[in-house]
Amino acid sequence: MTSFWRSLRCLWRIISVFIQVLRGVHLVLFLLKNPPETRTPAEWRSINAWSKGACKRLGLRVHVSGTPATDSAMFLSNHISWLDIPVLQSLVSASFVSKAEVRQWPIIGWVAYHGGTLFVKRGKHDSFTELREALATRLIHKQGILLFPEGTTTNGDQVAPFKTRLLQPAADFGLVVQAVALQYRSSALPQKKLAFIGNDTFAKHAFRVFSVPIIDVYVHFGQVQQLDPQWDKRALAQYTRQWVADAHAVLQANITN
Repeated sequence: MTSFWRSLRCLWRIISVFIQVLRGVHLVLFLLKNPPETRTPAEWRSINAWSKGACKRLGLRVHVSGTPATDSAMFLSNHISWLDIPVLQSLVSASFVSKAEVRQWPIIGWVAYHGGTLFVKRGKHDSFTELREALATRLIHKQGILLFPEGTTTNGDQVAPFKTRLLQPAADFGLVVQAVALQYRSSALPQKKLAFIGNDTFAKHAFRVFSVPIIDVYVHFGQVQQLDPQWDKRALAQYTRQWVADAHAVLQANITN
């Protein structure tokens, strides 16, 4: 019987999420009038509201500590799951940088692209060059950017070393940066099963999380920092990783308490 109810809950989540994705198509086609480079605060509020709806349909209960930056900023977060994207998009006005494979996902990839996500092909130098130029354009127009500088997902126990390639534009523009830490908890699944890591497939992971009644997501925003444009990208990666690691430690302590 337990397996039956889990399967039924999963089926309902799939239907519910599909409906929300269709609402995302409507949002892109009829409500987002400006390109991502010049998106307005009202358009970002619409995106935030859609993302909050997505979190609800996914069974995510989001707990926030700290205060997200309201002006244009580069947000740097640890990365645990594809669920990180709707969670963070419900809280900040910023475009994401994602792996190119997501662009090929049916409907979701189309919504993400037209919603403003920037895509990068790993291991392709030209792709990184184009991405840096796109990041610069967004930053010139005071649009927020959210990066997962670890370059991959982890189980959330610690913050992995940061990749350096995409951090330099933040220093070039003397940008405001804010560290973000994420963590997931559920009484129905251990932490490592909530993470999307290793050889896990999207279908298997989605079935696991769709079958859980509620997943608590804890998000901690660190202090807003102004970057020193004199730093090279390695110093920048080390320094910003420490910010995120500190935010992660605060989050872990808050969850434990």
